[in-house]
Amino acid sequence: MSNQHVTPVFIGSNGAIEALTRIPLVSNAEGVAYDEAYLEDLLFRNPAMLPIREIDAAYANPVPVCTQLSTRVGPLDVLYVTEEGRLVVVEAKLWRNPEQRRKVVAQIIDYAAELSKWSYDDLEREVAKRTKATGNVLFSLVSEKHPNILEAEFVDSVSRSLRDGRFLLLICGDGIREELSGIAEFLDRNTTLDLTFGLLELAIFGTASGGRLVLPRVLAKTVTIRRQVLRIDGGSATVVDDHDAAEIAARGTVGSREPTGQQLKYVQFWSELAETMHFDDASQPPITVARAPNTNLRMPSPRAWITLYFAPSSGGMGIFLTFNRGEPGDTFYRRLEQERGAIGKELPAGTVWKSDGEKHVIELRREMSDFIDPAQRAEAIEWYTENANEFVNAFRPRIGRYVEEL
Repeated sequence: MSNQHVTPVFIGSNGAIEALTRIPLVSNAEGVAYDEAYLEDLLFRNPAMLPIREIDAAYANPVPVCTQLSTRVGPLDVLYVTEEGRLVVVEAKLWRNPEQRRKVVAQIIDYAAELSKWSYDDLEREVAKRTKATGNVLFSLVSEKHPNILEAEFVDSVSRSLRDGRFLLLICGDGIREELSGIAEFLDRNTTLDLTFGLLELAIFGTASGGRLVLPRVLAKTVTIRRQVLRIDGGSATVVDDHDAAEIAARGTVGSREPTGQQLKYVQFWSELAETMHFDDASQPPITVARAPNTNLRMPSPRAWITLYFAPSSGGMGIFLTFNRGEPGDTFYRRLEQERGAIGKELPAGTVWKSDGEKHVIELRREMSDFIDPAQRAEAIEWYTENANEFVNAFRPRIGRYVEEL
């Protein structure tokens, strides 16, 4: 296969070159047992080796929580949590046959579905039991790495991730050879949660002196299909905050699990756009494929995002950058305003900055009467592709810098 690992070489301090040897991950091997327990421990102790930014930067820099966390549907292998309260679930598997592979994908979805039923107290209780620690264990683990986070805000963020079923699921294994194209379809067909999925291969190479080199590689990642709420008032579009959207969904006003004809039209359009859209910034995750007239592009902080939308009632379409209310969104917008002169030269002509002191929006809008019409559809895809790329170029590196400086 064209995407196989090449053979790495080690260059010693004396200039000698040694070709490394691939070590198969097999259970009960002589010497070190390169089995699933070994893989699990390796991943837990070395979260930096996971190429998460390549899959979804919103889950970058996770903090290890525990291994073998007990759930009603079985123990999940490794759990991590980010400073922003996002949860990462990892299954470490050695692949043996296609049947097992399908079961592993279904299994990790079961874990996500079970976690989405938990409250923060449920998660905290099981983590405490597994780690044999006391107090707010989850927060304590994260605050050791990020001492400036606020406990109440962290608890709220984790609670929201659980309630919304918003997780990153990673399956890490060796020599995966299964056809991967059907995984996204399988996920969309079997869950309504807001999941991002990644499939990783870990290759271990050995040196003559007994050293080991571990090379992780992303084999597949999905574009999440996710329900969102876009409120349109007088032709102006705004994204409903996450907690408001959850309340609306709970009242049954966001759409059923089976998409309507109109929802399918949006899914088809956003899917087509996702296939054609390319970014200068290679770290930018793709758009979310949604059933709604709006979709988004994630920024380095989950408190900021770029929305692409249609406003059918007013015959318009647009792109805007916005933030959650409060901090750090207020700081992000204030910092951007300080660079407004330089940013203005990078953004498309006609971009408007709007703020009422609480909600901040930087928006570009144009007329669009019918995105189903082939000619207008092609024009819309071209417009979104060009202008979304300029928004990403202008805002992604700056917000990333602001996050690092907080």
